[in-house]
Amino acid sequence: MNESQRIDLYDQELRKEIEYPDMRREVTPDVVRYMDTSEIGEGIITYSQLTEASVDRVVQEQVQFFGSIGQDFE
Repeated sequence: MNESQRIDLYDQELRKEIEYPDMRREVTPDVVRYMDTSEIGEGIITYSQLTEASVDRVVQEQVQFFGSIGQDFE
């Protein structure tokens, strides 16, 4: 397995498809995000596919999304 294949496998298994307890996974065309369903209430974005042209829009969308559900995120 070469380095590119290892990176692809890492992205697939640990960033795109991973499941976390007490988290709801949602896949959009731009990000993979998780909303916390426990009392902690903090979400995460584990993967993004952004371009220079889309980054500002997508970041703003995620800020608005997590704000609308009352969760901080990283």
